[in-house]
Amino acid sequence: MKGTVMFNQFVRRLSDVFSNLSTPFTVFDGTGTLLFGNVTKEVQPPLNLHSGDITTSQGFLFLRVDLYDGIILMTPASDFGGDSLLMAAALARALGNKEDRLSRANSAYHSVLTGHLPMTELEALINEYGMPREAPRCVIIISMTDAIPYPAADMLRNMLPMEDGDVLVDISKPTAALIKTISGAGGMDEMGEFAAAIQETALSEEGLAITIGIGSVVQKVQELPASFSQANTALSIGRLFRPTDSIFVYHNMLLERFLAEVPQETAAHYHALLFNRKTMRLFSDEMLDTINMFLAKDLNLSDTARQMYIHRNTLVYRLDKVQKQTGLDLRSFRDAVTFKLLYEMKKNADLRNSLSISQLERK
Repeated sequence: MKGTVMFNQFVRRLSDVFSNLSTPFTVFDGTGTLLFGNVTKEVQPPLNLHSGDITTSQGFLFLRVDLYDGIILMTPASDFGGDSLLMAAALARALGNKEDRLSRANSAYHSVLTGHLPMTELEALINEYGMPREAPRCVIIISMTDAIPYPAADMLRNMLPMEDGDVLVDISKPTAALIKTISGAGGMDEMGEFAAAIQETALSEEGLAITIGIGSVVQKVQELPASFSQANTALSIGRLFRPTDSIFVYHNMLLERFLAEVPQETAAHYHALLFNRKTMRLFSDEMLDTINMFLAKDLNLSDTARQMYIHRNTLVYRLDKVQKQTGLDLRSFRDAVTFKLLYEMKKNADLRNSLSISQLERK
């Protein structure tokens, strides 16, 4: 059991609890390996302890607790040391039972989200864990941008503003999924604001940069896998097509979803019509940066020139150059859309290299 995610979570939480007590406790695993505590000298706990028996050795009191593969509690010998150890053991058992319940509930919700359950098993989980059969909910996937020491769900658990009906699910070390109950009429706009608040809290309180994908609102528990899949797709597509953003709402990504579903050969064919050897020198990094900024500024010459710190005439010259060599006048909405579509087709192949086809299918 040592080294498992569940055991490591238990040890971290037990350490947090014991650190707030006035009596110092040290904890070893069943083999005598130190897990946490303040030990000023090398101490080897007796390993032949029976559960519940208190033993004195080397100026310390020891007590074995049958949790996981066994843990050994230690505290300095004193008149009240035995009572303190029994109290600590009770706390450890209560926390261990809570962790076990959380782990089983997490596994249940994980199975629901991934959609790999026959209806009979889904019904059993609904009844066992009291999952609401019908309620407006969406799945929000929260992914850590940088490496983290603990699972994302552990780091987010005390940070997220959870409401009745909300459930945080551990997906992987860098990723957690929040099943969020929709309580108001704000819908996706409200979820976008909620995601932004999560990002701000994570950055200000923990220094964590996170990326968020939001699936559509669903009504039935058996529809949660669709929202989960959409949130995952929004993350994958958004990172590629909107690299400067960090919150991706599946409902608002019609263009990106369309581009992602274009057959790879078709995408490569149309991309090459504009981006090829003949236009290689024209579409330098500087030119592409200029064009993308012009599109981002809604074809506004003055705003683009100001943002890029270039003269308006320089911008006009670059756009004229594109028109002369390609026939596309990017000041025209129609031609600007044509350029945007053909340019983004390149990302289609990149996306398919990182995702399976099943992740691209709309749910």
